[in-house]
Amino acid sequence: TIREIVGQKEIGLVIVDSLGFARGGEPESAELTIKLFATFRTYGVPVLFVDHVAKHSTDRQHSFGSVYTRNSARLMWRLDAQDEASAGARLLGLVNTKSNLRLQRPRGLRLEIQADDEGRLLTVRFESIDPLSVAGFEKSLTLRDQLIRVIQDGGPGEVDDLRQRLLGLDVKASASTIRGKLGTFKGVFAKGGQGWA
Repeated sequence: TIREIVGQKEIGLVIVDSLGFARGGEPESAELTIKLFATFRTYGVPVLFVDHVAKHSTDRQHSFGSVYTRNSARLMWRLDAQDEASAGARLLGLVNTKSNLRLQRPRGLRLEIQADDEGRLLTVRFESIDPLSVAGFEKSLTLRDQLIRVIQDGGPGEVDDLRQRLLGLDVKASASTIRGKLGTFKGVFAKGGQGWA
């Protein structure tokens, strides 16, 4: 069995591509989804599942199928991709949509894949990039991350000024919501003589 191979070869990570094929049935099936996660938990190593969101859905935060996919996962990331002008390169935006501990900051990667003339893989290279360089990615940022962005771009500011800067990015938030967010993350934001920084 796969579990025996994992133990015998001392494998430290199992990657399943894709969750739908591993489930072996209807994606909406709570029973199959729960059994699948329960089985993989017996492996004793982390398991990375590749899954999909519904293509025509406005909800890009949740996996396609049973709600038990989200409920059973300990950590979920959404991957947004954009082809770059140069062949073989893609810009990737990663958004942490669920965590049992604490949500991670969005991340950006440039993925470059090189192959020879016969299509054989030569190299795969990842480079950290600003996640905002991925087209449309700014809509995935939390209000906290949007506030960090406007302060980095425009310097410190009072709540009303920060609100106006956010509106310029098409981010709508009330002054009280912004004030609450600034106060919640005291290790990230600090009030000084020129406003919040």
